[in-house]
Amino acid sequence: MKRTGKFLLVAICLFWMTGCAGTSTTLTALPIETSTPLSQPTVAPAPSATVTSATTSTLTPEPGLRTKGPYFSYFRQVDGVYQLVLMDADGGGRRVIELPQAMVDSFPYKQFDPDTRLVSPNGHWLAFYTGTANILEEKSQGKYDLALNILDLETGNSQIVTPLLSKDYPNNFTEAARKLNDQYIDAMSLHNAFMYGITQALAWSLDGRYLAFAGQMDGLSSDLYVYDTIDKTTIRLTDGPEELQWIQWSPDGEWILHGSFFIAAMGSTFDVYVARRDGSSARYLTTTTSGASYKEWLNSHTYFEYEAENVVGKHRLRLIDINTGEIIEIWDDPFKSFAINKTGEWLALIMQDNSFFGEVPSPYLINLKTHEKLRVEIPINEQIIFDPQPIDLNGSMFALIGIKPGQNSYFLSTNGSITPIEFENTRKISISPNSNYWVVVNDRSIKIFSSENILIRELFFPFEDAYPNYLSWRSDSLGLFVISDGSVYSINIPNGEITLVERHMIITLNSYQYLWIKK
Repeated sequence: MKRTGKFLLVAICLFWMTGCAGTSTTLTALPIETSTPLSQPTVAPAPSATVTSATTSTLTPEPGLRTKGPYFSYFRQVDGVYQLVLMDADGGGRRVIELPQAMVDSFPYKQFDPDTRLVSPNGHWLAFYTGTANILEEKSQGKYDLALNILDLETGNSQIVTPLLSKDYPNNFTEAARKLNDQYIDAMSLHNAFMYGITQALAWSLDGRYLAFAGQMDGLSSDLYVYDTIDKTTIRLTDGPEELQWIQWSPDGEWILHGSFFIAAMGSTFDVYVARRDGSSARYLTTTTSGASYKEWLNSHTYFEYEAENVVGKHRLRLIDINTGEIIEIWDDPFKSFAINKTGEWLALIMQDNSFFGEVPSPYLINLKTHEKLRVEIPINEQIIFDPQPIDLNGSMFALIGIKPGQNSYFLSTNGSITPIEFENTRKISISPNSNYWVVVNDRSIKIFSSENILIRELFFPFEDAYPNYLSWRSDSLGLFVISDGSVYSINIPNGEITLVERHMIITLNSYQYLWIKK
């Protein structure tokens, strides 16, 4: 595997936690992360946790759910109480679940910063951590008991999935560094890398049955595991010397993409691997400086990847096929952003801003079948920075949105034609799931258009000193939620109503603010 050189260590966000207990089943015959198929693992018992108590959540009375889903879910705080909310798609009924105190206490500095990746997509489970792995925490007193738990959102009961640390933690890092025998990697750097990723590398399968996570209970470093909520078993999928940092499922749920490194530092490279959910194989794919866990998937087996470095910025956009390992180079030069249209045939890409050298950023259209590139000229002479979003309006289009207030925005057709969007201070443009509507959002209002580009109505927001942070469509395309600084507004397109449905939503430090639950 490729290793990093000397780097300046970044600040590590450590989880300070209190523990729960239980048992799980783990597999010990392990696939090494290689390109060769591996044998099926066998079952063996996992180590027990050090505490045997369990936590139970409180179900808070609220106007009940009126539908069978899908539900809009998010976290909120009311009178100092932290809660998970499942809300009907029209903003009517809801179900409120008070979070286990052990989960709330687990966040560092008591700064509660959950993200909705912890919630299973079927709305049945909530994953959370308890205990500590922080060697600098006084209350640990040499007792390290970091554990992964899940809360049953139907019953309010929680259970431990597994303890996450090796028996000789943290001395295992000294042994790991000795085996690596690398002058740039010592026990402390391995521990920092471990702490950086251990509670961040977690992802539910789309059907909500499987939970993929990082654990160190069976080795010197953190590896990839999968917990089955039906069989109540845990399978270890990988065995490598690096520390796991992020996890993502393929769209079909058959593969688990994951990235690891030795050193948590600016400029570190991630080795990217893929493993089958059933544990039958695991192999190396690529090495990248881009550590984002979210990958843009073209289909169930192909995703986009790029490099991200200081000065250069984003560059070397490429397609990775997880089935074959094939790498297709799409764009080698620096770029700012890109978007794929809904058919998966076209990609819009915006060059990096090189106006200091006299070059204004330009959009490009790239045919993903032929890889032909077409530069699109913007008919103005000012510096414009864009954030492309895919728009389908009477055919495939992209919306090129000026980020700074007052900048022009455009519609870009896949035939290369470009049309200005005559709206002031455009902040967001979004298309409904069925493409029957699209909306333009600015600081004060939302304009709703039909697919024929006819203005249906304009609705003005009832807030003054804020602007929309997020918006999310209902799956039936008949409405959407607009989020502004913790307030959530429900918009009904057929009757034009805009209703305040929540005042206490937690706007977290991460990018996972809400989740649609599909029963």
